[in-house]
Amino acid sequence: MIFAAEIGAEILVYHSGQVELGNEYQGSAAFTEDLLSLPRRVLIEESKRKEREVLAELAELAQEKGVTICVENATPRVDEEALWEMARRLRVKGVDLFYRIAPDRDFAIYNYGGVIDRLVEQVKGVGKENVGITFDFGHAYIASKYHCFDFLESIELARPLIKHVHIHDDFGKLAGLDRRQINILSQGKGDLHMPIGWGEIPYREVFSRLNGYEGVLMLELEPRYMPYCAEVLQDTRGLAEECGLL
Repeated sequence: MIFAAEIGAEILVYHSGQVELGNEYQGSAAFTEDLLSLPRRVLIEESKRKEREVLAELAELAQEKGVTICVENATPRVDEEALWEMARRLRVKGVDLFYRIAPDRDFAIYNYGGVIDRLVEQVKGVGKENVGITFDFGHAYIASKYHCFDFLESIELARPLIKHVHIHDDFGKLAGLDRRQINILSQGKGDLHMPIGWGEIPYREVFSRLNGYEGVLMLELEPRYMPYCAEVLQDTRGLAEECGLL
């Protein structure tokens, strides 16, 4: 917080809290029936409560320093994907793993920030004007496919709390176990951080749902796209102007 203030940063981005499922759910071990116990819901809710308290405390210091804390939405993690895929494969074989490992069929509780309505609920629970949301459109697009929520509607839901945005493109596909950019790029998988228009995210509709937003429009691209920066900036600015954001 102090560092952010010292360098003149008005926004401090904080990635939403997660409860790790552990290495047991990654790699080949993830596709067996030999499961450990998953964290209990009561533990998860207690962790979220502590996060709200800490964010509220930090918000007071941030306000003194002129800094806004923005909680960023998440993508599904490799352990979540592995657990989901394992359950799917074994269900095909006639074993209902969903009921055994998550009776309420809710994997999102371990990484609440991937589901926008839960992120909104958590940020509202902090109850501080200078704690809002960094809406990462690439993350939300992937998460919407995995958690089955409406991507564009999620932007409208979060809009009152959005104070910062991350703009980049992808195809909405899960990355799988191998998340190295050099390998997933050729398959169009994962959090690719491409220029807008290179993937599938409908940015005209996205920008149209940011009516009244007055914060920074931040392009968050992989270094491999640096040669295209001038072109990407021009295209993004043009679209933002058409949609009334500039």
